[in-house]
Amino acid sequence: MAQKLSALLKIETATTLCYFEKNSILERMLYQLKYSGQEHLGTYFGSLMGELLLPLKEFNNIEAVIPVPLHPKRKRKRGYNQVTLFGKTIA
Repeated sequence: MAQKLSALLKIETATTLCYFEKNSILERMLYQLKYSGQEHLGTYFGSLMGELLLPLKEFNNIEAVIPVPLHPKRKRKRGYNQVTLFGKTIA
């Protein structure tokens, strides 16, 4: 994702919260967040990420947290963009 965004923005550093594996608890939690209205999981993931980033000096001066846009049709169906909840909590 950082490679795609770097064409549009100057990105100095990027990170991920976890490695996704099929049939894992993470997959089940993401499914609940995306399709079962479990919006609190977005806040949970954001809090977890924030705690992990806090001690890392390369993330002390973050200027923006940008969620990946959700297609308007999917946003209408779900009622929210799950990544926005995650990003707001990190910010």
